[in-house]
Amino acid sequence: MALLIYFPGSQIPISIAGLIKKTNYSEPNPDLEKKVHVIIPVKNEEQRIPYALGSLLSQDYRSLELTIVNNLSTDKTYEVAKEITQSFPERYDAIVLDNKEPGKTPSIKMAMRERPGRDLTFILDADTYLTDSDYVSTLASQFSNPKAGSAYGTVKPIRPNCVEAAYQRFVVEMFSEEGKHESQDLEEIAKESNSEKKSLLDKMVIIRQAALEQIVEASKPKTKVGLLDRMVIANRAVLYSFDQNFMKKGQMGVYGTTTFPIGCGVMYDTELLGSIFSEYEKKLGDNLTSSEDIFLGFAIRERGRCNVYVPSVHMETAEPKMSKYFKQNTMWNSSFIQSSFYFKKHAFKMFSTKGEHEKAMGASIVFPLLEKITYPAFLAYFAAVGNYEALIGALAFEVAAYGVINFCAAEKGYRFKSLADLIYAEPLRLASFFSEVYTSAKFVKDLVTNNRNWRK
Repeated sequence: MALLIYFPGSQIPISIAGLIKKTNYSEPNPDLEKKVHVIIPVKNEEQRIPYALGSLLSQDYRSLELTIVNNLSTDKTYEVAKEITQSFPERYDAIVLDNKEPGKTPSIKMAMRERPGRDLTFILDADTYLTDSDYVSTLASQFSNPKAGSAYGTVKPIRPNCVEAAYQRFVVEMFSEEGKHESQDLEEIAKESNSEKKSLLDKMVIIRQAALEQIVEASKPKTKVGLLDRMVIANRAVLYSFDQNFMKKGQMGVYGTTTFPIGCGVMYDTELLGSIFSEYEKKLGDNLTSSEDIFLGFAIRERGRCNVYVPSVHMETAEPKMSKYFKQNTMWNSSFIQSSFYFKKHAFKMFSTKGEHEKAMGASIVFPLLEKITYPAFLAYFAAVGNYEALIGALAFEVAAYGVINFCAAEKGYRFKSLADLIYAEPLRLASFFSEVYTSAKFVKDLVTNNRNWRK
């Protein structure tokens, strides 16, 4: 019975149908006249924000304005962000604000109030690095379609070689004119620099070493990372691959949109984003569920606009340690349930009415919601009654199906690594099933006690 609950209730048939169709995307255009406002809400990221800023330096899209909002940091995040942005006045039209109100949503609103009237708003996490120089221009180009409400690229767990690339790009931009020194040794570039920028380079070296100690690749045996933390990175690598290469590509093929964006680096239509904030501030304040990007994605869909996934551009993001993994996982799952509660009309609409242009996405929301409850519940039931044959059979089927889909959907060159990551991280993934039971129970408790203090 668990198999029947799991397989037909999944989005697998929808994704397969969507992958057969071809999704058309607008070509990147770095010469667009749309003004892009980049917002980086940040808290205690002095070691990582240089790489987010470094990746912005290398973007081919030049019409950028940057606002960094420091949110109650207890380290030197504010000072580091200020120093870096002030070192590149010709590249960063930047301001650094200090926000005393906790939360990501208040920081975004503060930045939007500071710089109103921009065409597009790009929200970038401080621990995320854009690996493609055309990331911003590719996303901005998607808004030539008036249906686009948000756009985002492919996310992967961050790796040491990404940090090294960011550092080199940063130094090249720091000490070169029009990239003329790009092929030279970094030490030679530094020798030609002025004393002020040499001082900044010295600080970058220190920051780089500190970052490399924290941001690591699971497959690197020389890095000092615990086995459990490696498991988190492996699990996230598989999850991202499955979700993006199979589920989100499938949704784009069937619906022309995804249910919600991945919030590490998302571009929004500014007017639409502002209207959503204004409407729900009256109802909810800043409590836009425990992960606001999921809430915003649902709000965008309810307004008939699209969350556009663009697989051709990439970003890499830092993953939490095991000690914080389940908390973050619970926040994501909670937001999905909470957003479905707030946007019932959209979430539970299974069929489009006659003459309606928008395709109902209920099947891609209702079935995952059911699976989060029924599948772990059946596993727990089989274990409780001692039916271990059914328990092992259900697990074997699910793992096999997940493994085959992951192997087929993974990028070329990563397929066997994806399979190895899946096997290594399987205990954590199974444990995550049961954390979803806790998430569902907590949601029910919140409904009963009328608690709506859902906030990141």
